[in-house]
Amino acid sequence: MIDFLKKHISKENEEQQTTKKEDKYILLQDFDLLNALLEQEYRCVQMIITNYDTKKYQYEIIDYKLDYRNKTLCLNLKLDENYQFEYIIEAIDDIQTVVSKDGIHVLISYHHVYLFEDEKKMIQKTIPIIFIDAEIPPITTRCNTRCYERKEKEYEQYKFTDRLKYYVGEAIYDCTVRQGIKVLDEKYYRLKHKEDKYCLLLLERDSNYDVLYVDDNGWKSVVYFELVEDDKLYIVDVAPLYINEGIGKNAFNLLFNYIRQTNLIKKIYGRTSPIDDQHADRKEHFFNKLGFTIDGRRISRVFK
Repeated sequence: MIDFLKKHISKENEEQQTTKKEDKYILLQDFDLLNALLEQEYRCVQMIITNYDTKKYQYEIIDYKLDYRNKTLCLNLKLDENYQFEYIIEAIDDIQTVVSKDGIHVLISYHHVYLFEDEKKMIQKTIPIIFIDAEIPPITTRCNTRCYERKEKEYEQYKFTDRLKYYVGEAIYDCTVRQGIKVLDEKYYRLKHKEDKYCLLLLERDSNYDVLYVDDNGWKSVVYFELVEDDKLYIVDVAPLYINEGIGKNAFNLLFNYIRQTNLIKKIYGRTSPIDDQHADRKEHFFNKLGFTIDGRRISRVFK
């Protein structure tokens, strides 16, 4: 791809120099071919090119700086000797930088592809922007999936340094990319009697709800709710976890917060297992604390 760009740029440069030597930018017309190359090499099928040529003014890029923390690309633009300023492009996600031997820079993000070429002959570093003059293709599911997949793969860098962060990323990747499950909420906690941290993920799959418990050993389901009718949830399963660490309470509250925000669910109900009879006092205390009404084995809570 880089060789193609270099040859194409050289050709464009020659054509531009014969027509107008003062032009500072390069215009690429081969959008379809470049798009295909980007898709093949970088799995990016959507291209939105930021064009600073306003027909009346042509801006030269003196320098650029990527700010990964704030997800911005800061451009130092120059119109002429008397007019120079900074322009910040916000919401840049998942930028990859590729620098070829020939000095072509390709910056690829979720929504943008930036192409730069260094003018090495100049004492002061200048970077004319390469524009692509074409219609913006529509956003596709394929693009969203691929870009999201690439973004979520960033968690792999924490495999040996932050196991919790790694498994949270792996769980989100597995749910969203592999299974097509929505992640509605993500919240971190600390165990009451230990210093260990854990994370709870609220999921929605086919209108049913699931809460995943994630720690530095992996993840597993804590509570599973099945949608009954349009606005009622039935408690299918509550998994046994560490006793008196508050995980079950936090799992239910994560769902309760979502219900309050969306007002989609009016009632949650279920039945306790005969196994729970061995710890009847603990069971009653747990569900009473969560606002449930207990009637024998039946439990329920109404949301207004």
